[in-house]
Amino acid sequence: MYDAIIAGAGPAGLMAARALKSKNILIIDPKKEIGLPLRCGEGIAAHKFQEIFGRTNFPFVKNRPTRHRIIYGPLIREFGMPMLELDRPSFEKWLAEPIKGALRLGESVRDVSVLRDSAKVMTDKGTYQAKLVILAHGAHYAIQERLGLMDQDPFILACVGGIYRCKNADPNTFTYVFDEKNKGYFWIFPKSTNLVNAGIGGFVRRTRGLNLMSLLEQHLKEHLGDAEKVSQYSGIVPAAAPIKSYSDRVMVCGNAANHVIAGTGEGIYFALKGGSIAGQTALEALEHGRADSGFLERYQRRWKKEYGKALRFGIQFRDIIALGYKYGALGGVFSGPSDDELHRMLSDEWMPPRAVAFWRIARLFGMLRSTERKRLPKSFLLTYKAVKAFLPRAP
Repeated sequence: MYDAIIAGAGPAGLMAARALKSKNILIIDPKKEIGLPLRCGEGIAAHKFQEIFGRTNFPFVKNRPTRHRIIYGPLIREFGMPMLELDRPSFEKWLAEPIKGALRLGESVRDVSVLRDSAKVMTDKGTYQAKLVILAHGAHYAIQERLGLMDQDPFILACVGGIYRCKNADPNTFTYVFDEKNKGYFWIFPKSTNLVNAGIGGFVRRTRGLNLMSLLEQHLKEHLGDAEKVSQYSGIVPAAAPIKSYSDRVMVCGNAANHVIAGTGEGIYFALKGGSIAGQTALEALEHGRADSGFLERYQRRWKKEYGKALRFGIQFRDIIALGYKYGALGGVFSGPSDDELHRMLSDEWMPPRAVAFWRIARLFGMLRSTERKRLPKSFLLTYKAVKAFLPRAP
């Protein structure tokens, strides 16, 4: 029997495993290689990365932009804040190095059942037992649903993007283009003077049936000219409130727990931080010989203390953007905040009080019913299976 089994070898799962490296652990992931395929924009705020790792001078840090540009039609807003653009596959390989002996790649966790004295993990290749399980397997909710951790239907951003060579990218600026017509946003995150990570994301309920790759190509042509595709990716990102993140012998972290800024999809920091907290809590549980929900509840208390306010900001930001799209008022959303307020929103996940007041009024009067839906009995509208059909396959 393993001390712990971790489902998922992304940032959340690898950070949990690093905290548990002294124990008998198993990390299971369907990927054939750590870090691949790439499925995100690879950006993280410099101060958040520094907080976790104590420094930023790593070879997998490919660029250090200091400016942000928001584009909405003729409106352009710019402000400063240092960022890091990673080579995420190399970063994840670095994360995996201390615990690579515990990795089992090319295997998928299908289900988890909780027994009296252990948890049973069923995969497509076998069955394993552990004293506890950490789910860090991305925005896949079937196991969480069966464990009774879901109280609403998943709400998801569908994304497509890639790495592109180009001649006219600004290497010092992260660019965000909000697309009112298609209810999404396009990003350009520079990796060097002639290489960018670019993509587009949109709310699934609003983009179903649209060809996201065609939208991406339109924005690439408009903002980058003749960009040459190096690689392509697609994926899904949670855009809902966090779920309950623990039960008997189970903890959930990263995208699997909706630990993402719902309005933007930014989640690397929360995966790293939450995975570390889950791993440390698991270590304590093993040392105390307890893995019941009463003990593991401390994991949820801890992550809420660390970044619960930031996730709440994400819900508010998502809802305000949705209202802006719905009522044609997005220009006011981006022109209203001062430069200092925009900086605080991005760096500290802080919402101006007047925006919070507006958000509360909108919720009170039912203007946001489409963005949060309580779970219908046996209704699973937006699982991975429901959206992968219209996402292009990464080569």
